[in-house]
Amino acid sequence: MKIQLETFTMDLVNEMLPMLEIHRQELSAYQDMRLKPDWEKYLTLETLGMFKCFTVRDIANTLVGYAWFVLTPNMHYSDYSYAIADILYISSKARGKLLGKRLLVFTEEYFKEHTNTSVIVHKVKLKHNWGKLLTLLDYEAVELAFQKRIK
Repeated sequence: MKIQLETFTMDLVNEMLPMLEIHRQELSAYQDMRLKPDWEKYLTLETLGMFKCFTVRDIANTLVGYAWFVLTPNMHYSDYSYAIADILYISSKARGKLLGKRLLVFTEEYFKEHTNTSVIVHKVKLKHNWGKLLTLLDYEAVELAFQKRIK
């Protein structure tokens, strides 16, 4: 398996679309909401150096996982920059091979070596809690998020 940073392009998006829909079906709290990412915003953030897309590919170069991060200065602690995980997913056929752990370690090493990132933030859905893995990698739980659908 190969883990790498890839340039976010519409070709890559088209390759990811089937997996993104499966990802949504597995994790979305609101199954009736249609997946409709704003690709132009992602592409703009990529151009500005504020978005990073990491991929996991098998030996045949087939996409089996990805992690997307938005890089942003912290509004409260302006001396620090955060890498906020937008999404992270490993396809069901590739799970159980420590790929999630390898992907997390790869992203950490990338951010340490190539950016001024101070903090990496991951959100964990309670329905699919992978916080134990994050804890094993020395992340600490610092918040519990709540949401309420109003429309």
